[in-house]
Amino acid sequence: MQQAAAVCTYGIKPTSYHAGKGPDDILVNVTTGSSCLWTASTNASWVTIDSGRTGTGSGTVRLLIPANGGPPRSTTVTIAGNPFALTQDGGGCVATIKPQSYEAGRGPDTIRIAVTIDAACSWTAASTVSWAAVAEGQTGTGSGTVRLDVQPDTGPTRSVTLTIAGQPFELRQLGSAVIGLSPSGAEPSPIEDGPRGDRR
Repeated sequence: MQQAAAVCTYGIKPTSYHAGKGPDDILVNVTTGSSCLWTASTNASWVTIDSGRTGTGSGTVRLLIPANGGPPRSTTVTIAGNPFALTQDGGGCVATIKPQSYEAGRGPDTIRIAVTIDAACSWTAASTVSWAAVAEGQTGTGSGTVRLDVQPDTGPTRSVTLTIAGQPFELRQLGSAVIGLSPSGAEPSPIEDGPRGDRR
């Protein structure tokens, strides 16, 4: 009499995992009969199955996750026919800029601001005034550089706060000033030393 083939059942532990912004290393245990075959697979580019793509009997799957500099993300990895829910925190995408302020002369002037941020994060730079234009670096992903072109200032001192990669950038420009002239345009009279006597 022929013996019936064994029915394979599979279990995994844990069944889910929540990673920080990484990097991270995860081990998932597979439990099954000694002759039972299984596989592990993922459609997420940020998850690497380092070991345990295939197995026979009980075993272990090792998943590698890189650091996440972008928004939070999630996926489902299939291990031995079971869903393994995986989530990962985001890096926050907070940029730093250098310098954070600048004082220009009467001009013209060119300013370069370095943006430091995680590689997966996108950012923008914008100006609200016509005399300071974002000539380079209006948008970017990862660290980069913004170039501002400042026009000559023939009037009074002026200032503005620009937004670069979500951070405030204080820009001040000195104006052109005419010193030593009276309101009529004539040079002021010299001041005589000592008390002024009567003149007859």
